[in-house]
Amino acid sequence: MTATSFVRGRKIVYKDEWLYADTLKPVSWIIDGELKDPREEGCLCQGCGKRYKVDLIIPDDVWAKICPNKNSIDPLYGSGLLCGVCIMQRVEDLDEFEVINASK
Repeated sequence: MTATSFVRGRKIVYKDEWLYADTLKPVSWIIDGELKDPREEGCLCQGCGKRYKVDLIIPDDVWAKICPNKNSIDPLYGSGLLCGVCIMQRVEDLDEFEVINASK
């Protein structure tokens, strides 16, 4: 499973680190106006607005139902960043039974 998202209109993919999809170069992150490594500061959740440092990789079909930015062209894909608390809350709000296998 590959995670995808968008940064400033460019598609990015996760392959052990976030890379720009078109060049496969590492993504440059600007946090609070400064270029930083998100592992040092964390990512900003688009659900609650808090910073988080732990990524949860969930199945694509579940992500399509809960992601903050829906893709109107292809409903199986969406983008955005959610912390673990917001991911679990949105999964709970689906009112469906889901089994998500978390592994390291």
